[in-house]
Formats: sequence, structure tokens, C-alpha cells
Amino acid sequence: MGGSACRIAGARWLAVAILAMALGRLVYAEPAPPWPLPDEEIVTYAVKWGRLTVVDAVFALESRDLDAASHVISVDATTTAIPSRIYRVTNRYETVVDVRTGLPTSYRKECDEAKFQESVLVEYAQADRHAAYTVADAPARRSALVGDTHNLFSGLYYLRRHNFAATPKTDFHLDAKGVYWHARATRTRNLRTRAGEVWEVRVDFKRVAGLEEPLQSDLLTDNIVRGDSPLTLHIRPASEDEGRPPMVVYMDYQVRGFRLTAELRDDERDGHPPDG
Repeated sequence: MGGSACRIAGARWLAVAILAMALGRLVYAEPAPPWPLPDEEIVTYAVKWGRLTVVDAVFALESRDLDAASHVISVDATTTAIPSRIYRVTNRYETVVDVRTGLPTSYRKECDEAKFQESVLVEYAQADRHAAYTVADAPARRSALVGDTHNLFSGLYYLRRHNFAATPKTDFHLDAKGVYWHARATRTRNLRTRAGEVWEVRVDFKRVAGLEEPLQSDLLTDNIVRGDSPLTLHIRPASEDEGRPPMVVYMDYQVRGFRLTAELRDDERDGHPPDG
């Protein structure tokens, strides 16, 4: 009796253990591969304060080399006619990303604003976990990274590639002018919009390392990444039938106390911008 009971108990324990291991594999399974992005792409966003478009931001994605080992994300931001009379902005941001990891290897920013000029180069050694910052008219500095680290623009493209239907939440690290943040992006709901069905994604930030306070920055990106105000995105999933990549069609954030939105231009909402 005793031996039989032990064998039954052992069999039950083994069955429970096998079930637990199977469930563990389901829970901790690797996420689905990221959606691929095109080798070349140009999209334009209207950055608005209320109903007024204050900045046109043109995002261009292109292969940097023949074997497509790295891509360049370039962003040109220019104030529109009326706002330019109040505060002129002509800024360019260029991020080189490793296609295999999606992480930045370098970031160059050239800002020319009415009351602010800045020239910055950041070089990321992701494997060695450090970044080197070169700023015009300032001492160069080096800082230890907290892990695989994005900047603002590579982070946006990372979120485009993430499949929020399969994995509604994702975490990553982000560098904002030498302040290192832990970012958590969560799909909060599905919405039907003018751009089609989208995922609403809330990105919350928590400072983890780096400078105590962010340095002064440009009008477009200053203080977008902050601990007291999330970034809200609308991401339209990829459509294999239409050959359309995933796309951020809307952003909602705060800069210097003002609520701004960035909306994909109407003529690009179908994913196929008109020629010319």
C-alpha cells in the first residue's frame, strides 16, 4: 500500500512538473520576430499645437551600405510660415542603426533655432556598454550605458516593429541627452481612426542613470522623455495583403508645458505617399 501510494504520488508530481514546464515555455516564449521595415521610406508628420501646424517633420529611412547592415533615420524639422515669424526652427537629426539589433550606433543633431543652436554627436558602443558625447564648444564626455540603449528616434522605430498583438507590453532603455531611462510601452486599447485600425500605446518613463537633469535641448525633442508625462502613440499594424509596413500615425506628448501632437500627413495615411 505504502509503495503503491508513493508511486501514484510520484506520477502525479511528475505530471504537474511537466505541465508547469510546458506552461513556462508558453509564458516565457521568445516574442515573434519584429516586423521588417522597408529599406527606403519617407513620411511627413504635421506637429500641431491645438489646430495650428507649427512644424513639419520629415522622417526618411534609407540603407547606409550595400549589404544593408545599417540604416539611417534622418529627421528634418522646420517651422511652418506663421510660427517661423515668432520662433524659427531648422533642425536635423540623424541616427544610424544596426539592422540586426535595431540599436543606434551613432546619433548626430544639428539645431538652428531662433534662440538656440547646437551641434551634437553621440557614438554608441553597445557591446562595450558606453556612449561618447561630443558637443560643439563643450568638453567631450563618456558615459556608461545601462544596457542595450535606444535614442528617441531608434526607439520610435523599435516600437513600430514590435508586434503588440502578440506581446502587448515591451520594455527598453532610452538615452535622452545623457539621461538614461527605462521605458515601458503598453498597448492600452485598439482604436478605429481615420488612418484605420490602430493600437493605442502608452510609453511611461522612469529615470535609471546618467545625468541628474537633462541639458537644455531643442524645441522639437526637449523634454519629450519625462517621468511625469507619458508619450502616447497610435501604431497602425502592418498589412501583408497591402504590402504596408507598420506605421506610427499619431503621437501625443508635452514639450515645455505645451501639449503637442504629431499626425501623419493625410495624403500618406494609406501608406503610399504620392509621387513628387
